[in-house]
Parts: sequence; structure tokens; C-alpha cells
Amino acid sequence: MTIYMVFILTINWFFTEFMWDLSFDMADDNYVSPKGGLMTGTNKTKVLTIIFNTFIFMQIFNEINARKVGAREFNVFTGFFRNFYFIAVIAITVFLQFVFVEYLWFFFTAYSLTQKQYAASILWGASTIIVSMVLKVLPEEWMKKLPVFIDENKAADPNDLILSAYNKQANAKVTK
Repeated sequence: MTIYMVFILTINWFFTEFMWDLSFDMADDNYVSPKGGLMTGTNKTKVLTIIFNTFIFMQIFNEINARKVGAREFNVFTGFFRNFYFIAVIAITVFLQFVFVEYLWFFFTAYSLTQKQYAASILWGASTIIVSMVLKVLPEEWMKKLPVFIDENKAADPNDLILSAYNKQANAKVTK
């Protein structure tokens, strides 16, 4: 899924000029420009905001994907409304993303997006659900041929510096 997300964000970075008619100079360090006495975002700021918004919505939909991890569990919305806390976290994340981009943009060097740009960000984000389903349908033999960088089934080395520090802290005795 990470490879897919990086791919989509890269497409957004290199083709936003064509998708949204937002041309900018890569070397431009200005993220805001005065227009009529008001500070507004440059095209570069708009592009970066679209990419950031797309990234956030991909993460939100990936959280929904993560609810069902079984090889043949396709309906990620089964029992979706039974977990109030999960819905609250998703709703708060979406709300805060909107507030940050639309009203607190000057703190985050973001810029207000149009409805079409929001819709595109949400659709790119929702596409992670479809990609997840496709990955679940692929034969296991294909997945076994992919290179493994971290073997999650292999036990961690007890001499690993981080793991030994964690174990030392976890097994520490509390004294007063």
C-alpha cells in the first residue's frame, strides 16, 4: 500500500500543473503572495496543499482498510458503525484537516482548496480501498515472489540495541 501511496503522491506532484492548471517555479521560495492587500497562497502552495490533503485522505481510508486484514475480508465497512471511538477519530481527523486547510492555513503554509480539489483528494484517498481489495485477490504465489525487507514472522534479535533498551525499561522495578 505504501508503494501505491508514494506513486499517487508523485503523480500529484509532477502532473498537478496539468490537472489543475497550476504552474510554478520549483526554485520559488515564496509560499504566500500579496494580492489586493491580502496574503494568498502561490501556485506552489496550492500544489503542496493538494498533495498534503491527498496524503491525509489516503491515511484516513487506509485506517478504514486496516479494520479488516484477512486475505478474504473484502467488506471493510462491516460493523463500521459499531465502534463509536473509531468513527469519532475519523470524523475529528476530517474536521481538523478541513479547518487547518481552510481557516488556519497561515500556520501550516497551506492554501484553501476548491470543491473539485477536495473531491479529487478524497477520491484519491478512497482509491486505497480498491487497491487493498485488488491486493487481496492476487494469488499468494505472486506475493511470495516480492522481496521481503522485514520478516515480521521472524523473532527479533534479543541483542538488538533498541529491543534491549525496551526490555530493560519494561522489566524495571518500581522503587520509592
